[in-house]
Amino acid sequence: MDGLIEIVFESISIENANAFLPGFILKTENIISASIIGESDQNVNVTTLPQFIRATIESRGDCIIMLNIYNASICNRIVENASIQIISYSKNLDLVLIFSTIDLRSSGIKYSNEIFKWAISINQTLNAKKIFGGLEPAQDKETQIFSNAHVGPIMEI
Repeated sequence: MDGLIEIVFESISIENANAFLPGFILKTENIISASIIGESDQNVNVTTLPQFIRATIESRGDCIIMLNIYNASICNRIVENASIQIISYSKNLDLVLIFSTIDLRSSGIKYSNEIFKWAISINQTLNAKKIFGGLEPAQDKETQIFSNAHVGPIMEI
C-alpha cells in the first residue's frame, strides 16, 4: 500500500514541541522549507526554529507552520522526505508528522507496532493528550495504524 502516513500528537505545549523537533530534524541542512500556510517561505534553521515557532504562534494565534525536511530520525533509522505541521488553534497546539509509506519501507520500517512504539517513546517528550497514526487522514479509524492504546487495524505499511 502506497500513500502518506500521518502521526498526530494532539494538545502539546510549545516547550515540548521545541524540545522534540531539533533531534527529529537532526541538523540545519535538513530543512528544505519552512512556511506559515498562506505566506511565503521563511528563513529558518534548527537553531532558530524554537524562536520562530514561538514568535509565529504568539503573533498570529491560529496558524499552521509547515516544515519540509530531507531526513528525519524515526525508530532509530533515518527516513527521507518528511513533513511537519505545527497546528495552533484556540490556544492548543498539535504536531503532525507526515511520511510516505515508500520512504518508511525504504528505511526498513514496515510494521505498525514499530511506529506505535516510537510514537509512545517520543510522547514522553511531547506529552500529548492524544496520539494516533494512520494513512492520511489519520483520523479515519479504518485506516489507522495505531491510536493511544493499541496497534491496528492496519498492521503493515
